[in-house]
Amino acid sequence: MMAELIEQGASISWDLHVLFDDMVLWCGDSWTDTAFDPKGAQPSLTNPMGNPDFPGRNAANATNWVGFLTTKYNASLLKTYNIAVSGAILDNHIIQGYPNPISTQVYKGFMGNYEDRYSPPWTSSNSLLDALYGSGARNFAIINVPPLGRTWQPEDRGKEVKEKFKSDVAVYNERVSKAAVALNDRFDDTNVFFLNAHENFNRALDDPKAFPQTSGILNTTDPCVEYQSGTPASDYFNPRCGIPVNQYFWLNGLHPTYPIHDVLAEHIGKLLDQGPNI
Repeated sequence: MMAELIEQGASISWDLHVLFDDMVLWCGDSWTDTAFDPKGAQPSLTNPMGNPDFPGRNAANATNWVGFLTTKYNASLLKTYNIAVSGAILDNHIIQGYPNPISTQVYKGFMGNYEDRYSPPWTSSNSLLDALYGSGARNFAIINVPPLGRTWQPEDRGKEVKEKFKSDVAVYNERVSKAAVALNDRFDDTNVFFLNAHENFNRALDDPKAFPQTSGILNTTDPCVEYQSGTPASDYFNPRCGIPVNQYFWLNGLHPTYPIHDVLAEHIGKLLDQGPNI
């Protein structure tokens, strides 16, 4: 899990948004991925997410936050180029992972398919953000990491696993915040938006009624095995689970159901409307 970018040694971002006029680029992992193919149908006025058909293939068991932002909370047309790939890490040179880490998403997924359109003048070899800046990006939305220590884990993993997640996320998010400030300081003509997803998740997990979208959730601690691979409908009910799938916060061990995605999308939309906060 976790899409990460690096800025001069500091890991940044669970997800990254870059805005070019009316287009938005998303890099990320399974929390963001909608299975967009840069070689397929492109985002347009009538089909703002391009391919596949809305809401795409995602891990939210319905629409994920990218879909909600594009179609529900957009103040104007957003043509969404979502090059996120499930399982992505920062870079396979740091730790081995799936074939499409964030570095590959940026250099091959985005620049490899759209470079001619934007003619990036970048020469940096050590910063993905510099590369995106060189491609014309001036608006960056950086989203920190949710409280992974509160994700469901099998009991036999022990509390030490969650404590490790908790401490690592705290360090990581501190670097995220510093990196967002550094990005803003380095380029005079950038707008940097910072969303505290960590806080939103904690609020919803502490009290689902904190947000209208999550107010119907009854289970915030563990998923139902019958639902964990996805269900035929977003409100599907299996008697063995006791309650419908959308009343569970967690679909499986690491992926939340769609209500919290709706919350994140709403907050991102408001943030972009209000203006940069870094």
